[in-house]
Amino acid sequence: MRVFVGCSSEMHDKSLAIIFWLRDHVNETIKFVHWTEWFKDAPNNEVTWEGIYRAANHNTDNWEFDCALMLFSGDDKAIIRDKTCLVTRDNVILETGVFASQLGKEKVIILCDNRTDYHFLSDFAGLNPKRFDYTNNHTSSANLAVLEEIVDTLNRLVSDELPPDYSRKISTTKEYDETKDPPPDFSSQQIRVHKPIDF
Repeated sequence: MRVFVGCSSEMHDKSLAIIFWLRDHVNETIKFVHWTEWFKDAPNNEVTWEGIYRAANHNTDNWEFDCALMLFSGDDKAIIRDKTCLVTRDNVILETGVFASQLGKEKVIILCDNRTDYHFLSDFAGLNPKRFDYTNNHTSSANLAVLEEIVDTLNRLVSDELPPDYSRKISTTKEYDETKDPPPDFSSQQIRVHKPIDF
C-alpha cells in the first residue's frame, strides 16, 4: 500500500520526521511517498494540477496511491468574520479534497493543528481529523498517541487488501536510501536540509 504525504513547504522537516517514525511501526508493505518526491519525478510537461489528479486518480487499474496522509498545519493567517486565524496552506486543502473524492474519506488521514486560533474547514469535519501539536516534538506523549492511532488505521487498511494467510510484520527496512536521505539526528537537532528542526 502506498501512502501520499502532503504538507506545506514549511512542514518539510517535521513531515519527514513523522514519516520516519511511522514507517518503522507499520506493516512492511506500506510505503510512504512525500509530495516533494512525487512531483520531482513528474513528466516535464505536466502541470501541478495534472500531477495531483494523477496521484489521486483511483479509477484506473494502475492507480498510484491507496491512502493519503495530509498535514494541516497553521502556516498562514486569514481574517475570517473579523477574526485573525491560523489556516492551512490552500494547495494542501485542495489536494486533500481531490484525494478524498477519489479514494474515499476513510483513506484520507488529516493531522490537524491543535492550536486554539487555528481555523479548520467545517466541510472536512467528516474526514475525522486528528489533533496534532506541531509546536511540540512528534514524540511527545500526546503526539505519539495520535501517531499510534494512524499506525492502527494504516495496518487495518492494508490488512483488508492482503490474503488471509499473510503474516503481518513490523518493518525495520527503510524506503529511503539512508546514504542519500538520512533520518533526522534529533540529538543535534539537525536535519539533512540546511535549517534546524524547531520541534
